[in-house]
Amino acid sequence: MFHYVWSSIRRRRAASLVTAGISIMLVLLLNLYFGSICSYQTQLVDLAENVPVYCRVLNRNGSLENLLFISERILEGLRQSDQVENLAYVTVFRAGEGDFKLSELKVKLRIWCAGANCVEAIGN
Repeated sequence: MFHYVWSSIRRRRAASLVTAGISIMLVLLLNLYFGSICSYQTQLVDLAENVPVYCRVLNRNGSLENLLFISERILEGLRQSDQVENLAYVTVFRAGEGDFKLSELKVKLRIWCAGANCVEAIGN
């Protein structure tokens, strides 16, 4: 088998050289491509470490008056992300005083409460 391949390469020298040249060029281009992808990933990590980005989630018109709901799954993903540092958030809920039945929730829950995980979460 090896003898057959070697004799075929000898008979078609020009085609074999062109094929080998194209193969080498392909390997070099793939190496360059994957090297640049690795470089871009490194730059993104360095950018996140060196340039702080502050984010505040607002509603469409930019006011904080309308309450927003962000699911616990998304919030947990932000907490576990190594790209997020000093996560500050506020939760708003309704409360009431005294004992009451489940059917009286809308009437008895008259107090709006807010909880924040740090002082920076509270807006100006």
